Amino acid sequence: MHFSGGPVFLGVGIVSGAVTDILRNQDSAGRQIYNPQDTGFNIASKTTERLWKAFSPGAFDTGARIIKAGVGDVSDSGRAYNLFNKLFGAAAGQRITEVNVEQALGFKASKFSRDIRDASSLSTATPHLPSRRCNQVCVEPPYTQPPSLVDTCRAIAARCFQ
Repeated sequence: MHFSGGPVFLGVGIVSGAVTDILRNQDSAGRQIYNPQDTGFNIASKTTERLWKAFSPGAFDTGARIIKAGVGDVSDSGRAYNLFNKLFGAAAGQRITEVNVEQALGFKASKFSRDIRDASSLSTATPHLPSRRCNQVCVEPPYTQPPSLVDTCRAIAARCFQ
């Protein structure tokens, strides 16, 4: 699907995603697009840059990366652009990237640990009941090993709503 009268690469999802990112001030990876405390010019510049990424064809991005690699530029994340990788990637149609496996696995392990901790907290947290009749005396402290979430909720409801 594309905008009437516009090029095919202007898909509704791409443009609406860019507009949503700007309104939320957060890209799809969770990074901030602009600093709200920055000057109006810098905010407009970052906003325009995000919109440009949505509207520009991939060949422009590839060309810009090749130029950055040629002049020895470094990305915002601190990674140097490699001219051979960028030229080969443009010719072959595949992007070559260097991966630090130890660092990548460390990030995945950290995310896995956070996800496990978050999941565990769901089953061990004290339920918050919106009833005025149920006060803190009805709700027990978090369990270390609850029998099951359904049984726990039933027991609390039975004590609170007698």
